[in-house]
Amino acid sequence: MNAQKIGGFIKELRKEKNLTQKELAEKLNCTDKAVSRWETGRGIPEISLLIPISKALDVSVNELLMGERIVEEEIKEKAEQLIVETIVHTEKKIGGLKKMICSLFCLVLFILFYVTPLTAGPTDVMGVVFLIFIGTMLDSLILGLTSLKIKTKLLFTFVVVLIFVPSVFLPYFSGNTDVLFLYTPALAGFHLIFVLLGTGIRKLSLTIKESISE
Repeated sequence: MNAQKIGGFIKELRKEKNLTQKELAEKLNCTDKAVSRWETGRGIPEISLLIPISKALDVSVNELLMGERIVEEEIKEKAEQLIVETIVHTEKKIGGLKKMICSLFCLVLFILFYVTPLTAGPTDVMGVVFLIFIGTMLDSLILGLTSLKIKTKLLFTFVVVLIFVPSVFLPYFSGNTDVLFLYTPALAGFHLIFVLLGTGIRKLSLTIKESISE
């Protein structure tokens, strides 16, 4: 869906009806700022407003989402095109959401591996290591419960190692070379186990939900 095209079409139809942005907003029970945002292509109307807008401007929902008038002969073709564009638009939004989720998990791990050791004292080394392991397990379990593909979850194990290895050389860990060899594979192993555990719990819950709905 082209936000600019939809916005321009709404603006054109509004002017044909001799309506101001405020008058159209009143008909739709929304703000004139929302109408302005649509018309400038900075956003598209919410799904719940599509029918009210189409009625207020005397166009079909298909025409509204296509951003143009549709002649009767083109209805089927345009409807199919709209479905494809909607799917592509949805996939892009989902893809962006998944990137945000992965970034959030990376941020949590970064805080665990770097901020925690740097704010702890030299005598807190074992406590910090324990916190890192517990935090990584919980982070991994929650990651497993998400709807991300299993390939992405498994790839994230390597990210855990890449983030963790440099933290070994922080002041509170320097001088202990065994840390790098002992903790890194253990951390990666625990991460993998808990990711798979979370994924299994998610699949089990979906299976139970489907059986109940049947």
